Amino acid sequence: MSGPPEGDLSDLSSDEGGEVSWQESMLASKQRELGFGHGGSGPFGDGVGGRKGKGKKMPDPLEFDPKSLEIWNRFFENATVLNQVKNGGTVNGMRVYKVPQVAGYEWPDLPSEKRFHKIIKTTLDQPESPIRNINLSTSLLYATMFCDAEAVEMLLSLGAEPNCTDSQSRTPAHYASKLNSPEMLDSIVEYGGELEAADATGRTPLHTATVYGSSNVVKYLLESAVPVDAADKEGNTSLHLVSHCGIKALEISNLLLDYGADTNITNACEMSPRKYAEAVNEISKSKDLKDLSRLLKDRAVEEGDGDGGGDQRASTSKDSDSGGLIQGVFDLTLNTAGNLIKFAINTLGTDEPPPPPEDE
Repeated sequence: MSGPPEGDLSDLSSDEGGEVSWQESMLASKQRELGFGHGGSGPFGDGVGGRKGKGKKMPDPLEFDPKSLEIWNRFFENATVLNQVKNGGTVNGMRVYKVPQVAGYEWPDLPSEKRFHKIIKTTLDQPESPIRNINLSTSLLYATMFCDAEAVEMLLSLGAEPNCTDSQSRTPAHYASKLNSPEMLDSIVEYGGELEAADATGRTPLHTATVYGSSNVVKYLLESAVPVDAADKEGNTSLHLVSHCGIKALEISNLLLDYGADTNITNACEMSPRKYAEAVNEISKSKDLKDLSRLLKDRAVEEGDGDGGGDQRASTSKDSDSGGLIQGVFDLTLNTAGNLIKFAINTLGTDEPPPPPEDE
């Protein structure tokens, strides 16, 4: 038996005078630090532990039967595999590709064309497996990002999931809508793709096409009978979001209105599409938004009741605002006049002005 690593512990002995090995002495020292003792005599008793009458029983080592250990090992192995599948990695020698994660309204960066081709080639060379299916979906998302209609058609024919999603729950239809490609949407729909799927922000392909000024896709989606007044998580319809599409605002808003978009619907901030356009215009100062606001106002009037109810509601609101403004100006005038009278009295003297002569 080898000697102690540090110092000479051979002089340590039990209460009965027996010799104690250095390993036992080290354990006894550790017990003393932690306050553990067995309550009996001997090298591990209370005498060594220094806790006579207050000793604590040393916990027994944890024991697992082989079956439990196997289950735990499989759990951790599966957790590692799931993480690699989620974020990209290598599983059983097969490369897993994933579209990079983004947050909120951000979109993933476009990979290089060389990497895009490498992903597709690697995927097609892989044997049939769940990993290959994941890579087919990733390839499909990248193909729509590149607006490669031929690659989209090929990947769908090989089994790519038409409703696969990125980290923000955007589908290939969202990407095709952003890039104004009815041709890609045709392929996606042919293989079972949905045109009304909402992403993590609640936006559908119609919302996406509207924001990015994809007028061809807006027309395609409206002709496909998607809900024109669908709202995102902030309550904005496509008629609200048209304020963000720049020079295409009038063209797309006319399309939406022709398919029955509601001009009076309000979002979470209780703003109608016209009020929303005016608010955005306060920041951008765009002529397109001024024209859009005028168009929405005219349409709101046209959509009033047969007796001009819409115009009457607008007029009533305007009169109410004007009335409040006039009342405010009147109150301000009275306050100003009162302050001027007080100033004159304080300047000319403290005597009260004489009362007006009484009528005889």
